[in-house]
Amino acid sequence: CKEIAGNIIPAIATTNAIIAGAMVLEAFKILDGRLQDCRTFYKHREPTGRKSLILIPSDMDAPSASCPVCNLDAAALLTLNTNKTPFSLFLSRILKTELGF
Repeated sequence: CKEIAGNIIPAIATTNAIIAGAMVLEAFKILDGRLQDCRTFYKHREPTGRKSLILIPSDMDAPSASCPVCNLDAAALLTLNTNKTPFSLFLSRILKTELGF
């Protein structure tokens, strides 16, 4: 059991490093103004295909008009009295109920 647990931390660190590297490469495309070249990646557990790929690039989904993150025209202005509004109310009423997060 200790041997298995000893392999989990390096595996998680390696996976996180791979994904972070892919995200940085995609961020460079965004900064360079090449949004149409951006890709999303899916990870297979084992290498697949003749190229033995583990990360499979795929075109990004089109932005959704109902998504507050990818809809560039969406905006919300919120003013709260942080001395009187509990964070739990903000979380449950505004973020979860009103904005759907």
